[in-house]
Amino acid sequence: MVSAGVVLKRLAKELAIESAIKLSELEAKWEKIFDESLTKHIYPSDIKDDILYINVDSPIWIQELTYMKKELEEKLKNFSPSYSFKDIIFKTGRIPKNKRLLKCKTDTKDETISPKEVPEWADELLNEIKDGYLKESLRNIVAINLLKSGG
Repeated sequence: MVSAGVVLKRLAKELAIESAIKLSELEAKWEKIFDESLTKHIYPSDIKDDILYINVDSPIWIQELTYMKKELEEKLKNFSPSYSFKDIIFKTGRIPKNKRLLKCKTDTKDETISPKEVPEWADELLNEIKDGYLKESLRNIVAINLLKSGG
């Protein structure tokens, strides 16, 4: 039996999706890190080059969050050292009401992703993972990555 860690490393390397995995983990824990008064206005949208991009529902909140940036960085870092980022950038964007429904912005439109649409090789790797939530999260990441790359 292969450990989940080995499977994850192989899968992340194959798809070059380390940031996507980290983002998925962060999304899953978002409401544990911050209280509801914040999470209904902010949501992590991307991680690129160790910079966390956070969608914010209004420019007024962006201004407020600018003053709270150090506090947010500390909360993330205290929750998990792996959530220490070079920077946090706030931008106006959509805050998902139902965080379980994954949407992927393509060049032309929003498309709902079917997590079942993964290639056989990825399915074989994912089937080795016992944790259902982790398996489904990774299946979603693979589907999104394939949609974005066109294939």
